[in-house]
Amino acid sequence: MPNVNDLMLIFSLAVLGILALSALIGFLAGLKREIKLTVVFVVLLALVWLFLGNVSNILDATLPEFATKQIVSMLNIPGNFQSLREIIVGFAVNQFPDFADLLVNGTRTYALVMGVLEFALRMVIILAGTIVVYVLCLVIRLLSFIIGSIYKLCTIKYRRRKREEKEAKREQGLEEGVVVVKSDVYDGEVVVTVSRNPKKVYRGKRRGWAAGLGLLKGAFIILLLCTPITGLLSIVNEVEPE
Repeated sequence: MPNVNDLMLIFSLAVLGILALSALIGFLAGLKREIKLTVVFVVLLALVWLFLGNVSNILDATLPEFATKQIVSMLNIPGNFQSLREIIVGFAVNQFPDFADLLVNGTRTYALVMGVLEFALRMVIILAGTIVVYVLCLVIRLLSFIIGSIYKLCTIKYRRRKREEKEAKREQGLEEGVVVVKSDVYDGEVVVTVSRNPKKVYRGKRRGWAAGLGLLKGAFIILLLCTPITGLLSIVNEVEPE
């Protein structure tokens, strides 16, 4: 098994990878697209937490009969069970028969075990949900890039023709020349030059800001991932024998 130093190295590389990937995606996408991607990430993450956040309902939900039989057969525990909570309690009683009297609904030990179980399950859902949503956002970004590239290639002639028509209309409506007008404020004449090809101010995609936003999103993802990992490690340290 890997030692602590190897695990810390893997964790550090994962953190750097998430930060670098998030900043790179933001830099390539531009500020507007990165804002849209961040909004999609937050909405999907909120939906995952909203529907999967109540772990009590997940544990008490009635499982399909075939799923119950499959889990019971895999764990090799006797009895008829309907929910995931009942299966977990039955497995614990089967593994530790001396504690069967303590793992009864209504006892303090049962409440403590269920509290730890629900906390651990909530941490796992946060961890898994964050990873799934992050990967899903990457897939959405990749698909949108591919579809956008295909669309641009398929409509390149049409867009070029529309651009030429627009430039032609602009040239017809605006002739280059010099206009002399009278000024009421200034005692004299003012010369105004009208250009047929005015320069456009190009603002760019603000890639630096987009990379910074991606970096902040990566740091937020790392924080979300570290929270359940820390919680699960604390549970393991509490139940680990001296």
